[in-house]
Amino acid sequence: MGDGNHPALHGSDTSTALSNLLLVTGNYGKPGTGGYPMRGHNNVQGASDFGCLRNMYPGYDKVTDESARQRWAKGWGVDPSQLSNEVGEGNFLMVQSADQGDIKAMYVIGEETAFPMPILITYIPPLKILILWWCRISFKPYCGVC
Repeated sequence: MGDGNHPALHGSDTSTALSNLLLVTGNYGKPGTGGYPMRGHNNVQGASDFGCLRNMYPGYDKVTDESARQRWAKGWGVDPSQLSNEVGEGNFLMVQSADQGDIKAMYVIGEETAFPMPILITYIPPLKILILWWCRISFKPYCGVC
């Protein structure tokens, strides 16, 4: 995980602390200075922009925002009732749901979901019981799971 979402680093507090450090040392706005907090894993920003978040449509429109739901339904040529207005499950909850048999298939795009998980050995077995596990990524998976 990256600085912004690592539980031991207190997420955005770490990014704020890094920013404050840059401020007090005078390392903002000068050539060769600045901060670059690393993201947790490959393509996380692009996948987020694209709408691969459980609570957002593309462009960071909230799924709970009815006007955003109407706009995306119109743009995609579907009835708004076909788009959920509820926040979906995250990676951990989806794997737990797969382990309990509540999720039968997953389609993963843009990232290797298993690699950033803190306890990889507990993450892989539930994925093996899925009826369909489809990964669409443009690179060789680090841990061979996707």
